[in-house]
Amino acid sequence: MDVSALNVDGEWLEIETENEDFGKLRVRVVPRQYGGLIRMAINEDMIQYLSELVVDWDISSNGEKVECSHANKMKYLSVLAGWRIKNPKYQREDIKMKSVGAEIIAFAQDIKNFTKNLQPTLN
Repeated sequence: MDVSALNVDGEWLEIETENEDFGKLRVRVVPRQYGGLIRMAINEDMIQYLSELVVDWDISSNGEKVECSHANKMKYLSVLAGWRIKNPKYQREDIKMKSVGAEIIAFAQDIKNFTKNLQPTLN
């Protein structure tokens, strides 16, 4: 098996929230293939799962980058996960909650987002 086209270190995802006071969010996400998790409710388990998927971000406070540590991911993703987004690109049509958390999970579950020369499935 040749995995040279696979990027397991993550790809950047840009998400535009409906909350215009904060601008766009960019997160680097690693691929994970866990079926059914896209339907999970926002709770501690989802935040823990998101913290495993997000390996970097562009979050700042007072002009300084916020370290993408586990503690900070738990702190900020617990707030950001439920924010509604403007233009979901990776979630399935039947998913009612178009949120930051659901978009990150949908992006991580499509392996084509992490391979060269392949187009995402766009559930």
